[in-house]
Amino acid sequence: MKNELDFSYNWNNKLASLKAFTTLRLKNDNRFREGETYRITIKGKFLCYAEIRHIKNFLLKDINDYIAYLDTGYSAEECRKIITTMYKNKVRNWDIQQLSFILLIKIKNHAETRKQAGAGAEAPGLVDPGCDSLHRTNLYCDASA
Repeated sequence: MKNELDFSYNWNNKLASLKAFTTLRLKNDNRFREGETYRITIKGKFLCYAEIRHIKNFLLKDINDYIAYLDTGYSAEECRKIITTMYKNKVRNWDIQQLSFILLIKIKNHAETRKQAGAGAEAPGLVDPGCDSLHRTNLYCDASA
């Protein structure tokens, strides 16, 4: 699927327990579009499908505690350090590089989700995500996206 969003860290355990979650990524209007469906994976392992509901773009210096704690569970200062470390080989000038704060809503009844889980069933982690050990693992948010 062309619209895939891979995570390698599950900040705040948000991918496992919520119907909606956020991600902070480098701005990429060609890749991230409101209303599009994305296949969500953790270290390449399928989790669910989700739709981008909203994208807010801003500069690194504009990350505040509200955004930082929702997305990572860390303060704005700590979040900025995490972001600059993750993208240290991709960004030369943080004064002009925009970030996208992306809100995704899980899609429980996506046809491919049911197919992967078996006829008529939902994929593991969509009904009761707390019981799947994959979702309790701490994983990194993929900087390659």
